[in-house]
Amino acid sequence: MTKLGPDQRPGYKKIGLIEGYNRWTPTYDKGLNPLIFLEERVTLGLMDKVRDQRVLDCSTGRYCALLAERGAKVWV
Repeated sequence: MTKLGPDQRPGYKKIGLIEGYNRWTPTYDKGLNPLIFLEERVTLGLMDKVRDQRVLDCSTGRYCALLAERGAKVWV
């Protein structure tokens, strides 16, 4: 569904949320993903406050090492 109604592009296939994330995950950290740029502007600044905190990384795990270096107990 687009703002204008159902998507009628040739080859368009509607998929569920989990299937969509499963397809997106292998490529999320690779290439030029504008979401990473937006996300890191906030996330990297918050990492200075994690010492002795338990942190759950629900993304691809790319923050795990940075969090651990700053003293967090990381759960993936």
